[in-house]
Amino acid sequence: EPFAICMHWGGLNPQHCFNVFASQSRQVSSHFLIGLTNGKPVVYQVLDMQHKAWHGGWVNDESIGIDVCQSPMKHWKEHYESDPNYDIEDLDNPTSRGPKKLISLDPSIAQAVDSFVSDLLDALGWDFVAPEDHNVYKDISDFTIFGHHHVNERKYDIAPWWDFIFPAEEV
Repeated sequence: EPFAICMHWGGLNPQHCFNVFASQSRQVSSHFLIGLTNGKPVVYQVLDMQHKAWHGGWVNDESIGIDVCQSPMKHWKEHYESDPNYDIEDLDNPTSRGPKKLISLDPSIAQAVDSFVSDLLDALGWDFVAPEDHNVYKDISDFTIFGHHHVNERKYDIAPWWDFIFPAEEV
């Protein structure tokens, strides 16, 4: 039974992420997708939380997967700049995880993620307990929320955006 939330990024937007999940070539899934649809921040539940999602490797059984549906990669900057619904800019990665140069997360997506995670934690009766850094952990039992980068050294999911998404929490 899950006792934590594992944060990811996936897809260029929620529809793109869903299409990746629906593809026969990829065996991945998540419980929730958060991003912009028609210029509005939305949350889609794509899997019941009672079912295991295939999103985080060894933490699949212990966690609820949430994908933030916007790419941080610089090569997608023009894609987002060409859509008037996105407010992005260059971002110097504030962590040691991932590329040094990225693009920022749209503020309305960040707010939607923060609000949804807060509401979900409240509904589950869990406090926001996250790692205090962006290191990799072999034991996540002390946390109720973490990024995929906290459990896999090859990932940097959410690390560069963490403080922007969760400004009231310190990591």
